[in-house]
Amino acid sequence: AWRYQDRLRALLPKTELNDLVARGQKALAEGKLVGTQGDSARELFQAARALDADNDLVRAGLNKVGLRLIEQARVAMTRNDFTTARGNLAAATEILGGGPEVEEFKAAMHAAENRNTASEELLRRADAALIAGTLTGDKGASTFYQRVLDADATNALALNGLKKVGEMVARQDRDAITAGNGSLADR
Repeated sequence: AWRYQDRLRALLPKTELNDLVARGQKALAEGKLVGTQGDSARELFQAARALDADNDLVRAGLNKVGLRLIEQARVAMTRNDFTTARGNLAAATEILGGGPEVEEFKAAMHAAENRNTASEELLRRADAALIAGTLTGDKGASTFYQRVLDADATNALALNGLKKVGEMVARQDRDAITAGNGSLADR
């Protein structure tokens, strides 16, 4: 009976527990993980757990909800939507009670937030250098934009900033040539 408990459970008449588990699995399949209307996978599995805390289907369902929340948090983190990522992580932590997946993601998110903060600071310094007309060199806008791109090659702000630097350097070069200053144009 223990070995075939899931098959035997399916033979039993539908009970409130079975109904909650079935609805929870449906909500999970539809991607409705959390909510407050009583129809989210989390709420349904938690209601089922209140009826039978030792039920394997309920525990597996809650575990799947927690892991899906971590997946959604990862997606949000890649979009730099740290608010959503933190919310999903908090819900996953509450459901899973910790564990290697939660701890691994916490570390990854902390590192991503630090990179994002560093990138924001570099972008501020690059923009200030661009406004000041310091385009090249160690304190030049191009150096700061490139450092952002070294961390995130798809950063649109840094790519656009480098484009502006290129346009300004080209304009300075044309002006130097027009003025007959070949050494400035070469530099």
